[in-house]
Amino acid sequence: SASVGVHTCAAQRRLRIVNVYAPNAPAENAAMWKSLEDTRLGRVDIMLGDLNVVEDSLDRLPLRTDAAEAVEALQSLERKWRLSDGWRLTHANQRAFTYQHTNGTTQSRLDRIYATRAVRKDADNWEIEEPGIETDHRLAFVEIADRDAPYVGKGRWIMPLHLLRDEEMILSMKELAKKMTEEIGALTERTPDHNPQTIYKSFKRELMLVARRRAKAKVPRMQRGLERLRSDRD
Repeated sequence: SASVGVHTCAAQRRLRIVNVYAPNAPAENAAMWKSLEDTRLGRVDIMLGDLNVVEDSLDRLPLRTDAAEAVEALQSLERKWRLSDGWRLTHANQRAFTYQHTNGTTQSRLDRIYATRAVRKDADNWEIEEPGIETDHRLAFVEIADRDAPYVGKGRWIMPLHLLRDEEMILSMKELAKKMTEEIGALTERTPDHNPQTIYKSFKRELMLVARRRAKAKVPRMQRGLERLRSDRD
């Protein structure tokens, strides 16, 4: 229910992450935070998971406050470990939820990521996303980077996988492949500049150009559709 993408040089930086799944019952929830506070874990950089309690009524729909005992115990632990809710600091007045009750009307932001000030300085993309698997929770997400790590580029270009199911792209691939096989079949003499390897190289170059053009035409429409769906959902 919570995810941290860490881009770091392990030899230079170590993060201590506490992953929690808190009980539903308020008294048991409060007892867990108190137990953690009494545990000698030393420095904690990140705490994340399904907390089953919210600190602000803004994080529940309909609006309501949670049991004071559980909220106060959680906040006491936050003060000890010097942690803050990164998503809420980034999206101060926004409402978003990670859990929808089976009744279809009650929602809560139960899944959260807390981090120290030092970690938050290097954190980006505090978001709530779809997890990509069948579940009743959405994913709390953040990326943390080591700013001293060497730059890593985008790497080698690959064809977007969705194009392999695109009818127009499939037709183009077949036409280019047919052209290539016919050209190889028609070879009567091999030269350094014209042989099966150079023909295959030209095929790959043409295929890449066609794929790039098709992706540029198709992806913006897909993105607009996704944005409309997200807007309707919100």
